[in-house]
Amino acid sequence: MHFSYGHFFQNPSFSYIYDNPEFEVPAGSGINSTMGNADMEPQRTTQYEVGFSQQIGQDIGIEITGYFKDIRNLNSTKILKSFVAGDRYGQYVNKDHANSRGITLALSKRPLQNFSGNIDYTFSISEGNASDPTAAFYDEQSSIEPEKMLVPLDWDQRHTLNGTMTYQPTNNSGISFIVNYGSGFPYTTQFVGIRTSFENNALKPSTFNVALRSFYNFVVMNKYLISAHINVYNLFDIRNELTVYSDTGRATYSLVRTYTPQYTGPGFNSLDEYQVRPDYYSAPRQIKIGFSLSLK
Repeated sequence: MHFSYGHFFQNPSFSYIYDNPEFEVPAGSGINSTMGNADMEPQRTTQYEVGFSQQIGQDIGIEITGYFKDIRNLNSTKILKSFVAGDRYGQYVNKDHANSRGITLALSKRPLQNFSGNIDYTFSISEGNASDPTAAFYDEQSSIEPEKMLVPLDWDQRHTLNGTMTYQPTNNSGISFIVNYGSGFPYTTQFVGIRTSFENNALKPSTFNVALRSFYNFVVMNKYLISAHINVYNLFDIRNELTVYSDTGRATYSLVRTYTPQYTGPGFNSLDEYQVRPDYYSAPRQIKIGFSLSLK
């Protein structure tokens, strides 16, 4: 069993201290400028962790770990008004806060009878009042009320599952399968470019991936060791939707055609062509074959 408790500090990035060092706010530009702040304090994190591990038989081990993080003095922005022209601008300050908590269950099998593997599941929650230091600045630009409560952060992934299985029939060959599953990350719903609810109120689709790795070593002329390997990424060629349209929550289609007129003619692409976004998906199946040569 183990337990840990600690306080951690991280200085702000120089970009938040020296941004716009000339303090320039163009007159009549609305709220379009941000300024650094040399008085920013370090980010403070208080972390607790407790865990338990136990061996079962000769080759099985289990581990349970729980943690909690409380993060204060996160970078944010506050809106100020200039004394001369009355123009508004944003200045970086320590205002935001967040917390993260979760539990991990892990099961591992040591190599025995040519098989080994491990699997772990994590449930976690990451919440805060903003994911981006400039969130309050952009909310002011769009006349949106800043969040007054904790909301899911951009990296809040509630469920993750990872597993590895390895079969090694001989000392010079082996094959492994690596499996990864993750629940969807949050996003903010919009329609006609207008936010329809609070920040990060919906979830993207979950993701799933399987990879294969194999190797075979052999000796040539009793002098050279040649290692051949085949790695396959995204073995089942799954199209994971990593980025989605904010009006549907899917990468496959958008409702933009319902409220946007379509123009046709030379030099114009259709909306259907515009909405073909391969960059919204994970990489397709990739197969890599390689060899390495070394002296025995």
